[in-house]
Amino acid sequence: MTAASENVGGKPYFVADAEKTNVWRFLGEVAADLGYPRPTRTLDPRLVAAVVAVVENLRRVPYLAEHWTPPLSRYSVAVMTRTGTYDTSAATRDFDYHPVMDRDTGMTALKSWLRTGEVSARTAR
Repeated sequence: MTAASENVGGKPYFVADAEKTNVWRFLGEVAADLGYPRPTRTLDPRLVAAVVAVVENLRRVPYLAEHWTPPLSRYSVAVMTRTGTYDTSAATRDFDYHPVMDRDTGMTALKSWLRTGEVSARTAR
């Protein structure tokens, strides 16, 4: 599919699912659906900030900067700990964008695919 519309150059567009999501609740549901326990632990934000500060300072060492990708950054922590909603209305308005499928349908298909992969992996042993 190609999106085309006049006078849209330089404008930002978000193309995403339409449902609002509490990410941690959603990830807990996914874990439970896949047979894993829901995450229950929470970390002290001050501890996380201290660890991230140490990691970011280590990244300033020239050798480490060239050979090591840090597991955490302020940005990654922000993404994992804050709620964000992407407004797709501009894409809908300018390109008549609509999600191809809803989240529940997509998750059902993903879980089915994962189960098929589990069966294939077991029979290959």
